[in-house]
Amino acid sequence: MRKNIGETWPALLLAGLIVGLVSIGVLKPGNTRGAAVMYITNLSSTTLQITLSNTAPTDYYEIQRRLSLNPLDPWTSLTNGTQGQTSFAIDKGIVYLEGFYQAVNCTDCAGDRIPNNQDGNPLDPNVLTLAVTIDDPANGSSIP
Repeated sequence: MRKNIGETWPALLLAGLIVGLVSIGVLKPGNTRGAAVMYITNLSSTTLQITLSNTAPTDYYEIQRRLSLNPLDPWTSLTNGTQGQTSFAIDKGIVYLEGFYQAVNCTDCAGDRIPNNQDGNPLDPNVLTLAVTIDDPANGSSIP
């Protein structure tokens, strides 16, 4: 039985999207490691474990989720990792039972225009550049 194009376009769109996403990760200029790989494991009735492999120890990842592959459905940030973090525990609750997950390698996870390696807290947009002030010793004194 022959299907008309109206019945098969969602499958073709999904296949094209997957090929496109894989190509972006693998063929990105300067990307010698290839794309990061995500594994999702059901740890318990309340917790998912997301593990990333093929990552660099200097990378920061943000885990995001959305309900559908519709481009109008926005990605929602679930958690930001620390430098080199590759394992994330996600509380499923009642809202995270279905959906799509992605890990985004971000150099400014907080979105505060301060690179993570210079940020006082790369997970908090209210904490900006790391600064250290030495109050003591002051006025020419020295530490033995």
